Amino acid sequence: MLALGYKPAVVITGTKSSRHALLGMFEDLELINKWRLSRRTLAHFILMVCRGYRNPPYHNWTHAFSVTHFIYICGKNLPLTGNFLKDIEFLALFVASLCHDIDHRGTNNAFQTERKAIYNTVKYKAHQQTK
Repeated sequence: MLALGYKPAVVITGTKSSRHALLGMFEDLELINKWRLSRRTLAHFILMVCRGYRNPPYHNWTHAFSVTHFIYICGKNLPLTGNFLKDIEFLALFVASLCHDIDHRGTNNAFQTERKAIYNTVKYKAHQQTK
């Protein structure tokens, strides 16, 4: 699990195994002891994050796990804390990597820009003001 050649999709045969792997990463990075995290609360948090992900083709739980696993590899193999990040910043980075796409609907920036253009029209704004 520490090598860059590791394939997270192998771990994610089920979301339960990925959640267990994440608990192991928190443990291995010594985040649980350092920050006095309750294992039960952390397990519940990971479960809620997992449930917060939709299942679009890319920005899903597998993607979140992959990104978090990359941060885990960096944390284990590079001198991030002390040299570049404070301990609290690494914890924030690790948690943010897990949560970064919660509730992502699978649309890209081009779709969002088109949608924004529709809602910024004079006709739409006038309609909104009459409600």
